[in-house]
Amino acid sequence: MGTSPRPKRPRSTYEARRMERASLQHELQTLTKRLEQLQAEHPALVISKAQRACAENALLRQSLFERDLVTARTVSLLSHEMAAHPRNPLATPICMPVDLEERRRVLAALRPAKLAWATRFLLERSRFTPRDRQFRETESFITPQGDSIVMQFDVMPFYNVLSTQQVVNALQLALAHQEYAFWEHMGLTTIGETDDNATSPASQVRYFSTTPGGVDVERNLVIFSSSKAPNAHVQQDHGVVAVDFVDQDLLHPYSPAQRVRMDVSAAVLVCEQPKTPANASGSADVCVIRWAFARLHRPQCKLSPEKTQELLDLHPRWGEALRRAMQEYILQNSLARENTDSPYH
Repeated sequence: MGTSPRPKRPRSTYEARRMERASLQHELQTLTKRLEQLQAEHPALVISKAQRACAENALLRQSLFERDLVTARTVSLLSHEMAAHPRNPLATPICMPVDLEERRRVLAALRPAKLAWATRFLLERSRFTPRDRQFRETESFITPQGDSIVMQFDVMPFYNVLSTQQVVNALQLALAHQEYAFWEHMGLTTIGETDDNATSPASQVRYFSTTPGGVDVERNLVIFSSSKAPNAHVQQDHGVVAVDFVDQDLLHPYSPAQRVRMDVSAAVLVCEQPKTPANASGSADVCVIRWAFARLHRPQCKLSPEKTQELLDLHPRWGEALRRAMQEYILQNSLARENTDSPYH
């Protein structure tokens, strides 16, 4: 008979754990190599959720910044074009004759077209601008010829006014008495001269201002106004004021050797807006939209560098002073008595 195999000696606990540890280490090495292989093949797998979110945010910021650069480049292009070739879209060549009746006929003939152009231009200029809150924009530059240009655009909402017509009347008063606004807000001494009533639907006014430094400035303006019912362009009751400068006045010629010439073209549109819940009974909510183009001609009279700089610094403030005067006249003359909640009260 053969001998039976000797039974295997059972492993000790130490040896069993040693072999188990060796097996686990081998498995760990295998998995580590596989992980390194996967990381090489798919780098995104090693990015945590936080890292991925940071990377996506950085990419989004970069994309938005690139778009901002495109916008900045576009604005720069438009600004360069405007500064190099400034164009006043509301300007019309105007020559005023000597005879008083002829001058009135010229104004009457100009009025319909000037008001229509002012309305259409302001509707396009404000097409994407909110009308329920204030907006203000000013741009100024010097032309290659040395003229100073200031362009201003602003939107002013008013709540609980008596009527659109009342606001237009207040604007006419502000324009007719603007010399007081220039004194109050700028310290300018201004005299206005007109052949007719400055608040009539078509008028001509010449303004002579003196700066604190003693520089004389002249403006020769024609002013047109109208209140209209809804039409194809404006679907609410509205009012329009159009201002333009006189190119040549045979009765009152410019004096460049004594005074610096300033040309101003402007348009103001008063539109009735949908009423708010706080609106007083029988009153209206309106929006006043204004655009202005002012050219201060390069002085032909002798001015010191200090006086020239003073004039350039004052130029943008002319339009701002008039804007404030318009706002004040509307608040004083057009608000309904029940209005106590207006943000401009």
